[in-house]
Amino acid sequence: MAIVGAGLAGLVTAHELKKAGIAYHVLEATDVAGGRLQTAYYADGLHAEYGLQEVWGDNPLVQVIKELNVPLDGDVEAPFSSMVLDGKLYAFTQDTNDEYFAAMMKPEEVKQLKDWMAKAKALRDKALAKGSKDPEVAKLQKQSFQQWIDGFKMSKRVNDWIRLTIECELAGPASQFSALVGLIELGVFLGEGEPNYKVAGGNSRLTEALVKDSAGHITTTATVMRVDRKAGGKKVVSYNHAGKQVTLEAEQVVVAVPFWRVHQIAFDPPLAQKKWDAIASLQRGQYTVVHLIVDKKYHELTDKNGGNPFPVLSDGLLGVIYGAQSEAPPESPNEVFAFLVHGAEAYGPWHMQRREARVKEMLAAMDKLWPGFSKLVKNSYVYTYHPGSIALWPVTRSPLDELNQALRTPEDGLYLAGDYLYSGHSDGAAKSALAASAAIVKARAPVKK
Repeated sequence: MAIVGAGLAGLVTAHELKKAGIAYHVLEATDVAGGRLQTAYYADGLHAEYGLQEVWGDNPLVQVIKELNVPLDGDVEAPFSSMVLDGKLYAFTQDTNDEYFAAMMKPEEVKQLKDWMAKAKALRDKALAKGSKDPEVAKLQKQSFQQWIDGFKMSKRVNDWIRLTIECELAGPASQFSALVGLIELGVFLGEGEPNYKVAGGNSRLTEALVKDSAGHITTTATVMRVDRKAGGKKVVSYNHAGKQVTLEAEQVVVAVPFWRVHQIAFDPPLAQKKWDAIASLQRGQYTVVHLIVDKKYHELTDKNGGNPFPVLSDGLLGVIYGAQSEAPPESPNEVFAFLVHGAEAYGPWHMQRREARVKEMLAAMDKLWPGFSKLVKNSYVYTYHPGSIALWPVTRSPLDELNQALRTPEDGLYLAGDYLYSGHSDGAAKSALAASAAIVKARAPVKK
C-alpha cells in the first residue's frame, strides 16, 4: 500500500491500516510530516500553533488522539468567542452563553439569533440525512451564505455575529461560499456548541505520535510525480528523492495531498473527469498566522471586566485574535500572542507587502482596542500558505454534491484522501482517512462463497 502525503489524512490512513495489519509506505514531498498540523516552538518554553488550531469535540480525530495516548490540554474552550462589532469589543467573559448574548444584543436580537440557530440546526440535520438532491437543501447550494442569512431579515448585529462566526472557519467572505457549505461548517456552533481541544504541549505532539506509530514506513523529501496503474494489476508510484527518480510498487494507492496539489501528479490512466471537475471548481480559502512575542504585562490592558476575552473575532486585518493559546512557563516574562488572519486580508497583503509594514498596521489596530499594546511587543513571526490553505466551496458547490461524491469514489485501487473530501478542516481529513482505510480493508477481505 502506497500513501502519497504525510499530512493529517495520510498519517491517519497509515494509523488505520496498521491497526488492520496492512503493510504500507508513506511518501512525503517535504522534509516534515504533519501538513498544516504544526506548532512553532520558541525560546523560554513558549509555543503556539501555526496550522491546525483546535480539535472540535465532534471530530473523529479525538478518537485517534485517545488511541495514541496523546494527552489533551486540560483547558477545554467553549465554542463561542468574543467579538468586535462596529468597532466595539464585546468580551465573552460571562458564565453562560445566554449572558454573553444578552451583553451584546437586545432581547429581540437574541430571539432572532436563537430562532435562526434552531432553524439552521434542523436544516443541517436534514441536509446531512438527505443530501443535496433534496429541493430545500439544493436551494442552499445555489446561493451564497450571505444571501441566505440576509433573507431572514434579521438585524445587522445578528447578521454580523453569524457572518464573523463562519467566515473564519472557511477562510473567505460569506459572499464567496455557498450557503450549504456554511451551514455544514456551522455544526460545532449550533445548539450548545461543541467544545474544542488542544494537545498538551502543542498539536505537533500529535504529529510526532502519528510519525512514531509509522516508524520506518515514511520517506520524506519524496515528491511524487506519477501514479501508473493497470486494471487489476500493480500500481507504480514514481517519485523524486535526492535528485533521483525512484519507483514504488503497490496494490493500492491513497493520494492524500492538498486539493491544489492533485493536478501536479500525472495519472495514467487519468482520473475520472468528474474528479477533475470537482477539484477545478473548488476555490481556495486563505489563512495567515501571526505570532507576537509579547510581555505578559499586556494582560493588564486586556483582561478586564471579568477575565481573559480571547479569542476575539473581528473584521479586517486582525482576523481571529487568539491571544495566548498556551500557558507560558512562570519564569518567562513573555507569551506568544497569536492571530489567524483569513480571506482577502490573508492573501495579497501578506504575500505582496513587507512583513514589518503589515505587522505595524496590525499593532496600530490593536492599540485602538487596547491602547499601549504595541509597546509590549518584542518580536513577530508570520506563517503564510501558498497558493491556498483550505478548500472553499463556491455557490453551486458543497461537500454533499455529486462532484464531491465522485472524489470519494475509489478508482481501480486508487483512493483520494484529504480535508476537501468532506470539509475544510481536520475533521474532513480524519473522515477521509477513515473512509479510505475502511474501503481498503473491505476490498482486501476474502470473498465469502
